[in-house]
Amino acid sequence: MSEDEQEQEPIPFLRIPLNGTYGGGPMAEITIYTRVSGESNDVKEETFQFPYAFIDQAKLVGYNAAHLIAGFKILKLEKPSALRELGL
Repeated sequence: MSEDEQEQEPIPFLRIPLNGTYGGGPMAEITIYTRVSGESNDVKEETFQFPYAFIDQAKLVGYNAAHLIAGFKILKLEKPSALRELGL
């Protein structure tokens, strides 16, 4: 190593814990509509909440096109404060 490489200061960085305590990104609420079997075409609605990055929108569109679900709705919730501090 040359003297220039040894004298450089280390680049500061932010350590993000990977144990789930930091969060998986902005949260989202996804509502899935399914048809209830029976005489009337009633629609059942189920809502789930988890990180937005985990939603596979291509699969949802495919399920909707294949009539496995009647429809879906995605609502992106407010960003966690830790991500707001990073500007994400």
